[in-house]
Amino acid sequence: RVTLGIPSATATPGEDGRFTFRGVVPADYQVVVAPRSGGRPNAPVALRRAYVKSIRNGNADVSENGLRIEGPIASNLNITLAANSGGLDGRILNENRQNAGAAKVVLVPEARYRRDIYFGTTASSTGRFQFQGVPPGNYKVFAWQTVPVGAWFDPDFLHDYEDRAAAVRIEPEAAEYLALERMQ
Repeated sequence: RVTLGIPSATATPGEDGRFTFRGVVPADYQVVVAPRSGGRPNAPVALRRAYVKSIRNGNADVSENGLRIEGPIASNLNITLAANSGGLDGRILNENRQNAGAAKVVLVPEARYRRDIYFGTTASSTGRFQFQGVPPGNYKVFAWQTVPVGAWFDPDFLHDYEDRAAAVRIEPEAAEYLALERMQ
């Protein structure tokens, strides 16, 4: 039996948006913001479209570098949410430009360190796919017939497919469309 002593803490914001973590031990942390609704489709529209725009501790970008706690913290952790996300609809094509059928489709942000804004789905049997609640920005879209789970987080793995990925810019409050050829 192996037990990992991974420190974690949770807090629920009050009506004013403030929250306090208590009993936090010195360690390196990744800050994750999860909506109270759990992403359910019946959540208020603003919450379904919300995303974490930034997480800062003083001048440090916590979303990029994580949060290192070595002792008492003198500054606040500021989490900025935005509700102007966009979307992407599309279809996967085969080499003959016909619907390719089911494929794993992954939307990878230009800011590769932001693992919280990678999106993945499985295209339908007709090759259709959709992403909603995507933060505005530049992404690459990859599609594979088969791919190991989570391989898209590995830069060395993605490197072999970069030239076949489709670049897309997600604009605020807009839905983009893309037809993409599946990678083998």
